[in-house]
Amino acid sequence: MQVKEIMTKNPEMLAMDTSLSDAAKKMKDLDVGIMPCFTG
Repeated sequence: MQVKEIMTKNPEMLAMDTSLSDAAKKMKDLDVGIMPCFTG
């Protein structure tokens, strides 16, 4: 098995400047407990 076989193909991400309340809402809407953040 390879990592690419189990990874999400188009993951949802949060920008580093996303407010905490917006991040919490998105995580609740998606029913996830962790989300990657990006810069740029």
